[in-house]
Amino acid sequence: MNTISIGQLSQQAGVSTSKLRYYDSLGLLRPAHRESGQRRYASDALKQLAHIQRAQAAGFTLKDIAAFLEASHNGKSFPSLIQEVALQRAAEIRENIRLAEQSLALLESGQNYTCTDFHDCEMLN
Repeated sequence: MNTISIGQLSQQAGVSTSKLRYYDSLGLLRPAHRESGQRRYASDALKQLAHIQRAQAAGFTLKDIAAFLEASHNGKSFPSLIQEVALQRAAEIRENIRLAEQSLALLESGQNYTCTDFHDCEMLN
């Protein structure tokens, strides 16, 4: 079996070895075996790591990803799980966008204020 070390995986993926160890502790990316106490990853580890990173970029948490992996490996209903979580994360992102737009509007309106005191600033009242 062709394997790579944690250092090689870290370098190829552009992530720290501590992040790889953390992913291991969460069950997201497990080494194939240990050789002289060193984690050795299967040749597809880089691809697995890319899937994890894409899932995070899509808005899924590491906890979500762990649940997806468990469902995939244990024959549970992965499609319904990912759809349910995707809807939840989409709602959270929409709310974050709404709050960010409110903050942006407040900050942009503050450019016209001539406050001289924090407590009396009309932008903050």
